[in-house]
Amino acid sequence: MKLERGFYTNINRPTTEGGIEADFSDIRNLQLLTDKLRRLCHILQLNINLGIQLKSCMGCMIQTSYPGASLSTSLDWFNSQMDLYLSQHKTHLARIESLISRAQGVSALVSQATYHLAILLMGVSTDTEYT
Repeated sequence: MKLERGFYTNINRPTTEGGIEADFSDIRNLQLLTDKLRRLCHILQLNINLGIQLKSCMGCMIQTSYPGASLSTSLDWFNSQMDLYLSQHKTHLARIESLISRAQGVSALVSQATYHLAILLMGVSTDTEYT
């Protein structure tokens, strides 16, 4: 399972002089996961927007209807449920955005390490910074 193992590139010791084996399947899986998380962010943002619109529409409906006690109680209950719904979705959205940011950091780190490894294998001096 990816959560237990983490996203690491499997780099083995050289089997021949100057050789190196690297398995980047985990990095590809990380990219796929990041894409799925971005899609989930989009869905959560749509749900948040829907909740805001529902709450707004309910407020407009109550202003145009007869102000009865049972209606006011129902509206209060609805508003509290919508506040909870919006809060939960915003929390989930923030968590997923954090995961995406972390995944992008790992991806950038691996890309930079891969670039420097390629430079080393080509025999180019790494005294200067290549970014």
